[in-house]
Amino acid sequence: MLTSKGISNLFKVLILLGISLLFLTCDPGLGKAVDTQAPTVAVEFPVTKSVLKGGFVMKGIATDEVKVSDCFVTFKNMATSLEYNFSATVSNGEFTASINTPKEDGTFELPDGDYNVTVTVSDAYRNSTVDVVYTIDNTAPTVLLTSPNSYSVSNWPNMYKTFSIKGEVYDRSNLESVTVFLVDEAGEVLKSVIADGTNTFLASFDTPFDEEKTCYYYAVAKDAGGNENTYCYHKSDIFQLLSSSKNNQTLESDTSVVFPSINTIGYVDQGQTTNLTEMLSRADLVAKKIENNGAKKVDGKIVFPGFNYFKDNAAQIKWLNISNDVSKVAGIAIGSPVLGTIMPPTDGSAINYSTVRVWVAKVPADFKAEDEHNTPEDFKKYLNENLFTSENELETCVVSEGESGDKQVKLTAVGES
Repeated sequence: MLTSKGISNLFKVLILLGISLLFLTCDPGLGKAVDTQAPTVAVEFPVTKSVLKGGFVMKGIATDEVKVSDCFVTFKNMATSLEYNFSATVSNGEFTASINTPKEDGTFELPDGDYNVTVTVSDAYRNSTVDVVYTIDNTAPTVLLTSPNSYSVSNWPNMYKTFSIKGEVYDRSNLESVTVFLVDEAGEVLKSVIADGTNTFLASFDTPFDEEKTCYYYAVAKDAGGNENTYCYHKSDIFQLLSSSKNNQTLESDTSVVFPSINTIGYVDQGQTTNLTEMLSRADLVAKKIENNGAKKVDGKIVFPGFNYFKDNAAQIKWLNISNDVSKVAGIAIGSPVLGTIMPPTDGSAINYSTVRVWVAKVPADFKAEDEHNTPEDFKKYLNENLFTSENELETCVVSEGESGDKQVKLTAVGES
């Protein structure tokens, strides 16, 4: 049985033992060895909300009062919730992590999209984390050219003095700029203009040349990640695809062709969805790409958007109830008018309407189709030599006042429909 003196001696022994253990675990010459605080972590680069392209290196602070035992980075895709982990190295209180290094085939581990990013730093006992947000964008914007609305040989556009090129753009991230280029047949840049607007853009040209010439055009959009498109689509090509698809399907006669939005076209072009419509696949759309540096003619035939430029303003004629496209035959009943407008030049010059001449000719059975003519000039020459001759000139026509200062041409079909 312990006496009070024995208890006192035992207590002293325990105190001495505790002091001995303390000296065994601490080395005053090496500083603190007891870890009482969690690690410190902070991201310095890239800053949060950055839009990032290609591979990059994350950098930041990673310290601990004793030692950092581990550090890694987790990217969580906001859309899919999939997680991607990257190891980091720590040296002199800083961490570095190589992110999204390109694979051998040129692809990347991280798909394009928005990510919540967490950096985790651990010591022997605790973890510390810090969160940032990044957008990964390695895909160029999708560009749709909408005006001029055609570049077919039979409907080749004419531009006079002041004109504009229009289009639309889709991209996951914000767009920084759209530039429209006018080039010659060899692809040499003749003129370029930074467009107004981005998702919907308009590039205005005011007397770009001192002489008449044939120009070709394309647009380059740059997104926040620095990606730039190397090809465009043209509205007329996609509309032709939709029309052909409709004609090849068993549809009700009143089924209309609905042109898809630029977002829909972009989703398909960038692989976010597979079909443009129920009738058109991604392969159908991609086949209509127009490479920015592509050939302007193939076997002598124009295959690239363009127009004829005239340095002087001139009147423009537009038919209202028939098509300029010879592939689209319009039916006009006997006694019904064929209507058109003559638009005065934009500089306000007056037109002598007594000089208006109209030719009407019956298309012969051996008429050559548009696709047998390579350029608008070839096609016009053929028409002038074979159809629009003096014997086919209409001797009488009515030129009457139209709306908004336009003049209206009214022709009355006689004899045959």
